[in-house]
Amino acid sequence: MKKKILLTNFHPHQGGGGGHMRYVRTILESELPAEFEFGVAAPEGSAVWLTGRAFGVATFACDFPGNVKELQQMVRSVRRFGQIYREWRPDLIHMNGSRDQGIVVLWKKFSGSTVPLVRAHLAVRCIPNHVYNRWLYGRMVDGHIYVGHSDCRHG
Repeated sequence: MKKKILLTNFHPHQGGGGGHMRYVRTILESELPAEFEFGVAAPEGSAVWLTGRAFGVATFACDFPGNVKELQQMVRSVRRFGQIYREWRPDLIHMNGSRDQGIVVLWKKFSGSTVPLVRAHLAVRCIPNHVYNRWLYGRMVDGHIYVGHSDCRHG
């Protein structure tokens, strides 16, 4: 039985997805699907969601709000992510950015799950060294993939 990897992406737009859309497409076009079973969780109708559907992988609609003003939506998304996890049971969750990472980490913390989390860093930016990021990257995220010249300093 293949290990399951769930790829998440927060970009809600059909034309969006940024570098991560190309990144997801590259993974799904590679030889990796011969070794692993991939799934996608992204906002319905987004570029990454459509890519998952086009490649015939398990594709789940999930919004990833990240603004404090979207607290109710965030709670709904954490619950939705829990449903996705229970339904598909991934062995690893591969996150794209701060918004999907925020929802997945909240779900992991409140559910008590031990599923490993991996974060892809596709943008060049410094990760501020403060208490939240030390907890997030030091305790909740199990691995990092740096694509390009991203700064990996995080405490």
